Amino acid sequence: MPRAARTPLPDGRCALHRAGQRLRTRPKASGGGFDDDVTAAALEEAVRLVRAAQALAAQQVRAELLQSRLADSADGPDAAASAAAAAAFLAEQGLSARDAGAAIEALSSGGDEGGGGGGGGGAGGSPPSRAWLEAKFLSLGRLLPGADLASMVSKRPLLLRASSSQVVGALVALAAALPAADAVAVAEKRPGLLLLPDLAERCERAVSRLLRLHPSRRRRVVAWLVAEYPELIERMDYYPDATTLDDLPIEIQNMMLPGGQATIDWLYRYWAERDAKEAAGGGTGGTDGGGGGTGGG
Repeated sequence: MPRAARTPLPDGRCALHRAGQRLRTRPKASGGGFDDDVTAAALEEAVRLVRAAQALAAQQVRAELLQSRLADSADGPDAAASAAAAAAFLAEQGLSARDAGAAIEALSSGGDEGGGGGGGGGAGGSPPSRAWLEAKFLSLGRLLPGADLASMVSKRPLLLRASSSQVVGALVALAAALPAADAVAVAEKRPGLLLLPDLAERCERAVSRLLRLHPSRRRRVVAWLVAEYPELIERMDYYPDATTLDDLPIEIQNMMLPGGQATIDWLYRYWAERDAKEAAGGGTGGTDGGGGGTGGG
């Protein structure tokens, strides 16, 4: 029977494996054991190979850090960059021709929306270079695994100017405010949130105001609503004086309602009945519930 293919070993283990093979295949000394010189030479080779593997790994890490710094560099792309090359790269990432053109125009305008780090990006009227775009997409891809970067950049092109530290800080703020939610998924719905320098404060204000207005009075329910409709993080700042859900626009009121329910009155009745059942010991045991604007009823 043919032998099964061997699974490759990691670099360090490969070195030790080769050294072990060398020990087994070298001739024995007259005393029946391995010669000390042979053993020492094999171990020296193993150490050398392991150190070489470690050096290669360190070089790879340094290369990735350098690439990340290039992406965040304030110098931005080459002033002589070609708009056609930039548009071609964005099209390869999945942007439409129209969205690619709009992104290049936004990155070339020299604006500073969101106060994000990593300026450049074509600022000063020149389009971003392909190399700069590649570095930024690579950096964002590592920070936002699984996210549709093409869609996010189409919605907010200046996301490409955000520094790595800015994106990480925003994700931490979202995770802290919405602990049961996927911060990357929330950012994917509303990429402009990653550019807000006061995102943590905005999240807390939105959750606190909705907690005061929503009839559930449950933070988990409100946090679910904000994660489902992250535009509330920005929009709730416009209604600091609201005392009931009726004081909010109809569009926001509808976000509170599960499918098939037409009025805010129904939502108030639902939570009043649920609270009464829980108080009587026949409800859900005081759990916060889940989504749908009702806590999973």
